[in-house]
Amino acid sequence: MSDTTILKGVVVGFEDLLPYIRLHLPVQDEIYEESGRRVQKTDYPPLAIHELVANQIVHQDFSVRGSNPMVEIYDNRVEITNPGVPINDANRLLDWHRFLVMKS
Repeated sequence: MSDTTILKGVVVGFEDLLPYIRLHLPVQDEIYEESGRRVQKTDYPPLAIHELVANQIVHQDFSVRGSNPMVEIYDNRVEITNPGVPINDANRLLDWHRFLVMKS
């Protein structure tokens, strides 16, 4: 697969990025016996990819220089990463403390 960098503004780049990602996602062919129609399926719902990439762009750490958010597509997984650190503590993302208090 190719290594592609999209050098556009966030909004225009986002709209171009989603079809590019969908084009490169691993697919499986399924044949429906009743119609004989072949359909390609992927394990990654379009809405999930849309939301993950949107969050990646919106929540990126702009203080990090020399690195950018990345989407890496492999045969068995998709990795969506951002350089830098989260704004909030990782445990806060899960509300882990509140969960423990509620269980007590």
